[in-house]
Amino acid sequence: MRQFKKRKQTQRIIGVGLGIVLVVGLVYGGNLLLNRKDGSPQTPEPPVVSNSKTQLTLLAIGDMMFHQLQLDRADHGGTYDFNENFDFIRDRVQAADIAFTNFEGSIDHSKPYSGYPAFNTPPEVFKAMSAAGFDVISTANNHILDTGLAGLEGVADAIGANGMLNVGTSKQADEHPIVYVTKNEITVAFIDYAENFNGNDTAETLRYANGIDKTAIEAKVKEAKTKSDFVVTYFHWGEEYSSQSNQFQQELAANVADWGADLVLGSHVHMVQDGTIIDRGSEPVYVLYGMGNALSNQRADTINDLIGDRASLSEDGLMSTFTLEKDKETQETRLIKVSFEPTWVNKTLDGGTYKYQILVCKDVIDGTLTGIDTSVILDRVKQSYQNTMKRIGLVDKSYGE
Repeated sequence: MRQFKKRKQTQRIIGVGLGIVLVVGLVYGGNLLLNRKDGSPQTPEPPVVSNSKTQLTLLAIGDMMFHQLQLDRADHGGTYDFNENFDFIRDRVQAADIAFTNFEGSIDHSKPYSGYPAFNTPPEVFKAMSAAGFDVISTANNHILDTGLAGLEGVADAIGANGMLNVGTSKQADEHPIVYVTKNEITVAFIDYAENFNGNDTAETLRYANGIDKTAIEAKVKEAKTKSDFVVTYFHWGEEYSSQSNQFQQELAANVADWGADLVLGSHVHMVQDGTIIDRGSEPVYVLYGMGNALSNQRADTINDLIGDRASLSEDGLMSTFTLEKDKETQETRLIKVSFEPTWVNKTLDGGTYKYQILVCKDVIDGTLTGIDTSVILDRVKQSYQNTMKRIGLVDKSYGE
């Protein structure tokens, strides 16, 4: 397994009559060498305040989809720029120690770039996602094989070329790797599987893309539990355009929690679904069945004919942050804080094309967002916020000592 490396950090603590030099060793995780999230060389991080405890923040957000109008906007004469999509969440994503999202699509350079129904996305999308601060990209989903195995390989190449980690698919047959990321001496494992691949799941393609198989998932979760401090499972599952989890989702979430998963995330249905907390004694296991659309052209004006007045729910997304704390003496890691921030996709006509930007609802409602006129969207954003918080049925929470 290739490793992340961080430069050695040295902290000098001067006591009475005695100088002690502490060397913080190499920090490992994942499969690639990461620079800072803005692309500049890695610099030493501030020392952890407590000598006996260390913390890590994990941010997760829903599906990233790039329809044709989004490609048209990003196209600058054959080169593409998607950076503006992330202007209003960049600070939050970069502030997280690990940021996770799902990409729906493929990259086959031999075919024209296109949106639905066969997503073939320019590789520059991953340059923008990396600059925004994302670290781990889920790729096991129903659109990863839209352009066949060539499209799957193109996605893997583009993710790696931009310093991020790919989980859920692999260019090497039969690998189905777990992705490990270590930050602040805490190792987080990511496991990723999809319920379907739009009919493109064959015996051959499933050697490269993770289709849901409970026996395989159980083995992976148990393996990850022995090699990490915190296990995250992500599933691309559920009934499209349903804001309620189904029995299959609920049973699989319960299964992976029993096997040792510490967090269960999901997407695919293009709407925010309900959430729950599975009681595992002193270890609450949060389950977010559907994190909604982080970015897409699905909205009230584009899919109303398909699902009627519920179409506006496809504009909603959920960004969640989980804070972990590890006791370095006992080696125990626990969840100490959870926060939820509903998001909304803003679409505006600008210079003949449509601009798409992910907004944090609270920023709009509080009046702290600058750079765009929020008065015209305020009522819709308020409704989106209320819909999302009502559907997940969870609230921000801190867990005491």
